Amino acid sequence: MALLQPTSKLTRHQCIGRHVIRAKPLVANIPRAPAGSRVIRTQPIPSSSASSSPSPSSSSSLGLLKETRVIDRVRYQAKLVFDNFDKDQDGRLSLSDLQSYFSYCHDRLGPVQALQDLYANLVKTVTSRPEGRQSAGFEEFVDLVRAQLAAVRANKNWVMSQLPTRELSRLLQKSCLTMPEMAGVLATFRLLDVDNDGRLPLAELEAKAQGIEKQIVDGVLADTDPDNDGLLTFEDFLTSYHKERPTFQIMAVMAANCLAFWLIFQAPVDMTIKAALALVLVIKPQIINTPIIKVWTIIKALIDGFRARQEVGGGGWKGVFGGSSA
Repeated sequence: MALLQPTSKLTRHQCIGRHVIRAKPLVANIPRAPAGSRVIRTQPIPSSSASSSPSPSSSSSLGLLKETRVIDRVRYQAKLVFDNFDKDQDGRLSLSDLQSYFSYCHDRLGPVQALQDLYANLVKTVTSRPEGRQSAGFEEFVDLVRAQLAAVRANKNWVMSQLPTRELSRLLQKSCLTMPEMAGVLATFRLLDVDNDGRLPLAELEAKAQGIEKQIVDGVLADTDPDNDGLLTFEDFLTSYHKERPTFQIMAVMAANCLAFWLIFQAPVDMTIKAALALVLVIKPQIINTPIIKVWTIIKALIDGFRARQEVGGGGWKGVFGGSSA
């Protein structure tokens, strides 16, 4: 799918590495796309001059958002799955194809009620269409896959029911992912596992993957087959989602906790109160950790945004904060 270039009168997004930078002029209140993704416009958007009457900026922003599609790994992974069920290769899935896909998902993701509701809603939408048009297109399928992954991530118990506790803990530590993120990656792997044997054929991924996913397969997954058998396990696949270990963030959290304990035991209060406060911090470390991580994330985002703007020709800190630069 070709990437349409936005006009000078609309918001333009420039992607540098994992950072999405908004170029001027800005349209207010338009959420940014996920990091590492691009935004395309699926339909032409009329210019403001062609409109008979001006509309509020919020309405314009909402209209622009509805006519955009995020280009990310999920989209290309959904294409791999879609092609397995589009038997006649007409770019549509019939009701029979959808029922096959729902059974396929049930075998791999289990009987999750939220997923059952998604399937029922899509079938209801498709069957409400006129005779001869009762099928789902690729964009609807991508939306379904995104909703499936979101439902799995929101289910706190799903990933724990799919992996042994010790293995899950080891993989979380190794990848630096959160529990919801791990759930999303595991669900993606299960959807791509056509044979449902816990292995992905590397040669098939190399032949069929497109776009961003093709780059990941060639640049990361091709080098993560330790026994060179041409098959990727979940742990191999997980490698492509690993996060950089936040060493300085960990050091900042540890320093903040040490300072908190020092302040507690230096406070001019009874030792019983000091012990109680220290116990609270031990039981609930998020009291200190959460605000430190949030502040760290904000500072890192500002610094990364500044660096990204410098790479595209300036802008500096004014661009980071949304201001105009000369």
